[in-house]
Amino acid sequence: ETGYVLTREIYTETLGLGGKKLVDFMQSKFGYDYPFEECSRKAQERMAMISETIGLSVKPQIRELLQELKAGNIKCGVASSTKTELVEKYLKQAELDGFFDVVIGGDKVKVSKPEPDIFLLGCEKTGVTPEEAVVLEDSENGIRSASRAGIATICVPDLCASFQNAVVDVLVSRAVAATKEFGYKKLAIAGGVASNSAL
Repeated sequence: ETGYVLTREIYTETLGLGGKKLVDFMQSKFGYDYPFEECSRKAQERMAMISETIGLSVKPQIRELLQELKAGNIKCGVASSTKTELVEKYLKQAELDGFFDVVIGGDKVKVSKPEPDIFLLGCEKTGVTPEEAVVLEDSENGIRSASRAGIATICVPDLCASFQNAVVDVLVSRAVAATKEFGYKKLAIAGGVASNSAL
């Protein structure tokens, strides 16, 4: 509609980015006259239409994972570069909102991923240290962010179709093992809400 083509490659590089970092990235790709606000608004409108009509996809076994963590009294949170209001809306539509003790969007921190601020805030709000937490992340920027926060991280590929299914098959066992094997794990943070999935 605006004459700009967002390739899959460029899109995957934006995952986890938010605020000024996302604006700067898009302008570096498309020029400083790139109408970020207009394109962002249209993208959110499309996302809203998808979520309200056909619904958001949910990663296989995520409900089982959240149930396991809840049963083990492991606090759960979401730390996404998407605005908090939208994250909460998507989680509610996917019927996952009841599992999380804290939901933090990109609007709650001054700088987005790959800086560590959003994960550190998640730890602060739940009274858990970074050493006591584990992050499940689907983006390179999110993995960098969690690493800089000093939090153990499990990568859950979202757009890497060639091996996504294999990873999904072991997601629950690995994530639960991470919290049980290291008995001091008290918080599991899901690192993002992707454009076409609730988690």
